[in-house]
Amino acid sequence: MSASREKKQRQKALQQTLSDSRSKEAKEARKEKRKWHAIVAVFIIIIILFIAMVVWKSNVIQKNMKAVSIGDEKYVAMDAEYYYNSAYNQISAQYGDYWNYLVDPSVPMDKQFYNDTQTWRDYFIENGVKMMQEAAIMSDAAKEAGYTMSDEAQTYLDNYSDQVDEVCTNYGITRRQYFSYYGAGMTERGFMRNLSTQILASDYASHLRDSYTYTDADYEAYYAEHSNDIDFVDYTYYVVTANMPAAPVDEETGDPLTLTEEEQAALDAEKAAAVEAAHAAAWEMAGRLSGGRSFDALVAEYSGDPEATATVISGYGYSSAAYAPDTSVADWVFDSARTPGEVGVIETDTGAYVVRFDSRYLRDDSTVNVRHILIAPEPVEGEDADGSLAAAAMANAKAEAERIYAEWQSGEATEESFAALAKEYSTDTGSAASGGLYENVYQGQMVETFNDWCFDPGRQPGDSGIVETQYGYHIMYFVSQGDAYWKYQCDNGLRSQEYSDWFTAKQAEYPISEYGPGMKLVGRT
Repeated sequence: MSASREKKQRQKALQQTLSDSRSKEAKEARKEKRKWHAIVAVFIIIIILFIAMVVWKSNVIQKNMKAVSIGDEKYVAMDAEYYYNSAYNQISAQYGDYWNYLVDPSVPMDKQFYNDTQTWRDYFIENGVKMMQEAAIMSDAAKEAGYTMSDEAQTYLDNYSDQVDEVCTNYGITRRQYFSYYGAGMTERGFMRNLSTQILASDYASHLRDSYTYTDADYEAYYAEHSNDIDFVDYTYYVVTANMPAAPVDEETGDPLTLTEEEQAALDAEKAAAVEAAHAAAWEMAGRLSGGRSFDALVAEYSGDPEATATVISGYGYSSAAYAPDTSVADWVFDSARTPGEVGVIETDTGAYVVRFDSRYLRDDSTVNVRHILIAPEPVEGEDADGSLAAAAMANAKAEAERIYAEWQSGEATEESFAALAKEYSTDTGSAASGGLYENVYQGQMVETFNDWCFDPGRQPGDSGIVETQYGYHIMYFVSQGDAYWKYQCDNGLRSQEYSDWFTAKQAEYPISEYGPGMKLVGRT
């Protein structure tokens, strides 16, 4: 091989080596680049997941998930949560002291049953959505009518923020924590938006009802159709209870024993005999009562208790059946065939009722319109074994009432100035916002001393004074005589009927539909 040719081959080999080296380096560079791209991608994914986790924990996503559609409007979980809690608060307040017997606050509401098919959570959601629908209907109607919120409603809304601050201060929490108690994802802005809508809706509903007008002919026509709901009925009754045999139980465990067919038949026969004996006793008692015997004397005899007396019921309308021992008793006394002094027996599966119809009448006495400022006693710290602190609290309330009364008397002493003081000082949450006004108060509605002051035969518009009740001291202002009580009842019935008809028609325009995934989050806190 020539020297030149060998040289060329060496150069070619070197070039190939360099080329292979560059190719390897390029491959390594590309490999390293892909590695860093993967690392960056993973890092970006981690950041995205972290942000998503933070956002999820902040409930930003949940609170904006669609929960329900009402008409053309879609509502998110936060809205549904607000009305869920509104329904919870309303229903628990209706039950009052019995609420804690119905539910256990420490157990989730979806683990406790309202009835055979619904949990309490289901029930609150159902009622909350209905409240949401009502708020939508009424707030839209208010806007369409160009209605602006009343001063009382606006004052309540304006004062709510201050009340939140007071609660936060008393319990050592932040405003954010306060609103979080109303559900996951609840914000102050979202809460206040829904509260404002609900207050406007309620305020306009009251305005709409108040706008209806009726004539005496309307009242008379309504009474003719609904006399059973308006008339007062007085009656007296006594229940004769069957002396039922006790079902046999295990002496050690107290559990009911399983009976044979013959034993069960014998027990049923004993029960039937006991019921038959109670029916016979009731008819015997009724016969003696019709013969002129004293009801109380007969009750003492048949009950075996010399102190026992018959139960006297005096109530208006068929709604007074709530005070009756059984709706069958109400059916009997409200039968138009009843005559004063008539005695009847109403048999039941467990005994019988002996009932005497006493009277049925229409209340045509006048109602009254009054304003008051309630000064309730504030607790005094310390021990109170002898009741001295309670007396001191009442004395303080009396002094405060006298001070406010003197302030009113030394000023303009008008109904308007009285109303202004009621808004400022009254502790009666039911009337303070309306200047202490109670309209169409009927005889017997209020506590005794309050009632007696209102219905004093000599009472005149503009009269004022201070009255003591078990609730504290009431500064009174007599506004005027109201409607006859029966007209007041008819007026209420007509307004309720007209409003209900209007609202029912509106509901068709606001169908509830399309429960969304956001509803699954409601009521879980």
